Amino acid sequence: LLVADSVYASAELSRALQQAQVPHKLLNAKNADSDADTLEYAGCKGAVTVTTALANRGVDIRLGGNPKTFAKQHLLEAGFAQDAVLSAMAGNASSDEELALKQKLDDLTAYYRLQTDAHRKEINDLGGLCVIGSKCFDSLAVEQQVRGRSGRHGAKGESYFCYSLSDPGL
Repeated sequence: LLVADSVYASAELSRALQQAQVPHKLLNAKNADSDADTLEYAGCKGAVTVTTALANRGVDIRLGGNPKTFAKQHLLEAGFAQDAVLSAMAGNASSDEELALKQKLDDLTAYYRLQTDAHRKEINDLGGLCVIGSKCFDSLAVEQQVRGRSGRHGAKGESYFCYSLSDPGL
């Protein structure tokens, strides 16, 4: 997880990664509908995600990914309507068709949980989530929030910050 202090800085980091041909996802609050899902994928092995410091506060990064997110993506790619899938995820099923979709979602979630559990163990064995702050942040609270993205819920993780003597406050 590569964390920038602004939308502009995150876009610059993304451009640099593109030039270096590093596959990554950019999360900078410009597309709020998919930002939470993008952050969910940040816990997958080998994932590189560029984000701003405060984007999606309150959304945990699960090592190995979130099985519900994978199940949702599977159903969307299979052609199910997004509204129907989101309704099934919320538990709003009353018709036979909605109940069947909810059951399919539950079955897929169980299937992906087996995979994510195995990936979580593998990622933990490799050292967990690595968070890199791209500069000295304006406040200690923001820096601690960024640092706190790694090593949550008993998972392993590391955080590093890249400082420059030209950063404000240094």
